Amino acid sequence: MGSLGRVRPTCLLLSCTLALALFGASRVLAVTDNPQAQAALDNAQATWDREENDKALQLFEGVVNDFPDTEQGTMALAMVGLWWKEAGDKAKALETWNSIVWQYPGSVGNAEAWALMGGTAEQDGDYPNAVAYWRRVVTNFPGTWQEARARFWRAGVQCRARERYQEAIADYERVLVVAPDDPMAVQSKLLIGANYLWLHEPGTALGCYDRVVSEHAGTQEAVEALYYRGYCKAVTADPAGAVGDLTEAARTASDPGIAVRALHVLANCQARLGRYDEARATLQEVLADSSPAFRLFHPSTLYFIGHTYFAQGRYAEAEQWLRRVLTEYPGDICAPDAQELLGRVAGRR
Repeated sequence: MGSLGRVRPTCLLLSCTLALALFGASRVLAVTDNPQAQAALDNAQATWDREENDKALQLFEGVVNDFPDTEQGTMALAMVGLWWKEAGDKAKALETWNSIVWQYPGSVGNAEAWALMGGTAEQDGDYPNAVAYWRRVVTNFPGTWQEARARFWRAGVQCRARERYQEAIADYERVLVVAPDDPMAVQSKLLIGANYLWLHEPGTALGCYDRVVSEHAGTQEAVEALYYRGYCKAVTADPAGAVGDLTEAARTASDPGIAVRALHVLANCQARLGRYDEARATLQEVLADSSPAFRLFHPSTLYFIGHTYFAQGRYAEAEQWLRRVLTEYPGDICAPDAQELLGRVAGRR
């Protein structure tokens, strides 16, 4: 989950005015709030969102020049820095962000500058500095949406790049406290579960996914949670309990990556329950779909079908499917396993 991209610093706060109303003007030093400046900032942001970058730059610079020492001016200056970063001049971007850091402590733009410096460091693979920049936001803007976003971004680095899963969980839990209604919150609930899986605690993860299913029914986040809840049941010796979740996830997922993984785990559960015909029917659904996400699973699906026949002692049919792996996907990671299982087939015929 990259931290930058087409950043919308004001969209979830709605406005700098709302930020002050929610979190108090006492955090802001040497800047004021201005409704006219907010209108100009909104116009610049909308232009940026349309990817009219050069025009957006002129508008952001206009806010900086026309409304100096305002919350909106500091935020516009942060966006000028982002323009330079996306234009390929990282040095100019950092110079711009540092000017906000030192001239406008306590402002919303100050938090944005630290956050964007963290995102840039992350993209450069400089994870210690990314974490250090986001720590500035967490420390200086407690209880704000900016803290929640900094923790959300920091948690992603902690788990993906540094394998500090407990620290990531703590950050995601804090997001739920500070910004419970933000879209980051439901993602945090899912990611808490993922971190428990990385910690090899599927039982704890299962409870996390239960929460998403019950609190966000009817959403794609709930469908994703159904898949992972089914997965957790499958790896905690409850394949029968997993079948319902995985069937529903495969049927309703809009993300083909979730759907195909649900089908594979479902087939595994069916095979473990001795329902081999059902498992093969499930796997045939994967082979029938030629979309890119499903095609990635075609080699392992052929192998899996062969393995179900092997488990039943139907060696001729097992050989047929395993040879398809070697013929159609000789360079796939499944090919050595198919070759090994073919050797076992030959020894039993």
